[in-house]
Amino acid sequence: MQLDLNLLTALDALLEEGSVAGAADRLHVTAPAMSRTLGRIRQATGDQILVRTGRTMVPTPHALELRARVHDVVQQAHQLLSRDRELDLATLNRTFTIRWHDALAAACGPALLAAVHRQAPGVRLRLLAESGSDTPELRRGEVDLESSSAEPAAPGIRHQLVGEDHLVAA
Repeated sequence: MQLDLNLLTALDALLEEGSVAGAADRLHVTAPAMSRTLGRIRQATGDQILVRTGRTMVPTPHALELRARVHDVVQQAHQLLSRDRELDLATLNRTFTIRWHDALAAACGPALLAAVHRQAPGVRLRLLAESGSDTPELRRGEVDLESSSAEPAAPGIRHQLVGEDHLVAA
């Protein structure tokens, strides 16, 4: 059997987006092309992967089992095919998007901005307010770092407890 490994990227997008149109937008292909790709994925896996329930598409139990593994394989492939190189902060020119709670941004933001400007003058930070629930932007790379009070529910998101805070109302 000859397998098209691009199907893994499409499967990852389909499972993340939960729709053919969303996955097509994410991968910059047409919806009919993504629909044909879903058909090929269904044929290769022997599973429907996404099934329509009303107006939405829902992953099958088999697709839910595969979701984290597929995402990890796709991420490993991207790392494998990207060039390893030393990072020079002084010449880095990039915008990083950080999703933080507003209290954290107020407490740590000025010091972080000063340190980044000092060590990496070409780096800009875009601070967004913390979302009340898991959003797909972190997995899609639209948000680079997120600080939250809850563990992420989405598979494949690395997280680490960095501190605790107790609120007191008077």
